[in-house]
Amino acid sequence: NTDIESVWSAFKNAVFESSCERLGYVKRKHQDWFASNDPNISPLLGNIHMCHCQWMSNKNNATKCNELKKVRNTCQSQLRQMKQIWWQKKAQELQDAVDRCDSRSIYQNLKGVLGPVSGGSIPILLTEGNLLTDEKEIMKC
Repeated sequence: NTDIESVWSAFKNAVFESSCERLGYVKRKHQDWFASNDPNISPLLGNIHMCHCQWMSNKNNATKCNELKKVRNTCQSQLRQMKQIWWQKKAQELQDAVDRCDSRSIYQNLKGVLGPVSGGSIPILLTEGNLLTDEKEIMKC
């Protein structure tokens, strides 16, 4: 029974490691502050991942658990600093545009921070007092 479990564990680890080496990890879309600092953030997240894998290999090891917590806390504080710096830069860019009375730059900066506005339809109030929210029904009116 233990022989089967050890064979399965070895096979599982070999498949996982080779797939990670060959395929890599999923890249997700992030907020602008996150994407602009990506070269600085990737090593931090990689360090967390490495510590987490070490802890997962031996969950009873208290030093690995403490090291993981320490790395997570450090990473979180550095991410907060990066985010704060990004927001301060964006606020300064927006303030500079306001000082120059450059409305185009103001709206571009706001759009960059807030993201694109969804083009949803506005509900229509019918004479019976009901709200019509279905886009197909609104187009028929």
